[in-house]
Amino acid sequence: MSVKYQTYNILTNSINNSRYNKLGYVCKPGDTITIKWEDTPSNFDIEYKCIECGKECISKKCVLDRVKHKFTCRACIGKKHSINIRQDITGQKFNRLTVISFNSTKGTNNNKETFWNVKCDCGVEKVIRARALKTNRTYSCGCYYKEITKNSRIQTLINYSKTHTGSKHHNYKPELSDEDRQKRRNDTKMAPIRNKVFERDNYICQCCEKTNTVLNAHHILQYANYKELRYDLNNLITLCYNCHVAYHSKYKKNINQETLNEFRKETNFVG
Repeated sequence: MSVKYQTYNILTNSINNSRYNKLGYVCKPGDTITIKWEDTPSNFDIEYKCIECGKECISKKCVLDRVKHKFTCRACIGKKHSINIRQDITGQKFNRLTVISFNSTKGTNNNKETFWNVKCDCGVEKVIRARALKTNRTYSCGCYYKEITKNSRIQTLINYSKTHTGSKHHNYKPELSDEDRQKRRNDTKMAPIRNKVFERDNYICQCCEKTNTVLNAHHILQYANYKELRYDLNNLITLCYNCHVAYHSKYKKNINQETLNEFRKETNFVG
């Protein structure tokens, strides 16, 4: 480090006086004191000679504290950067990426960057710039990000299922027994009966009379409360998806013949 001055003269005032007293300097506002490098304010201009070419430069102390090449002028930093860019990295491995060969150089004379052909551990080949490889900005071809997002998504679903299953679910029906719930999930008898209902009603919604649409077989009396009528054709009627959803949304648990007739009148059913 070739700093022009190892100590610096500071004119104290009412604002910084207490700070320097705490650091061990005996002073009062208006005094000029000599302080060390470590006690110099971060916004103080530092005069130094470049350690590479000897050129005299001025920089803020906060800048000198955070830059990688301390006490080096911009011209010398640019030369180091250009040498670093042209460095051959063929065969080197950066995280999951192995450099195969040189691809191209892009940019202006003062800001050139090299691009390299790389191969990921998963087998995918891509073109990545050298700076992204050396600074670990690019870890893989994209497979690593997919892995961590997939794992986090799976864990989110697991946590969600723990708090939204069984009696905690928004659509939980306490009136159903465990046997009824299992039967409803594995109800293979309903499929052929559903087709018979559609054939009987000529594949027409019995509310809005639409055809060529998604159809549902609706239980006039509830599936859960009337076990003996679950597979009775007379207790089933063909509704389109929209009418089926609208009916249940409006009448909730009040599902019976009277509310169905009322709903059919509202949809101007004439059949």
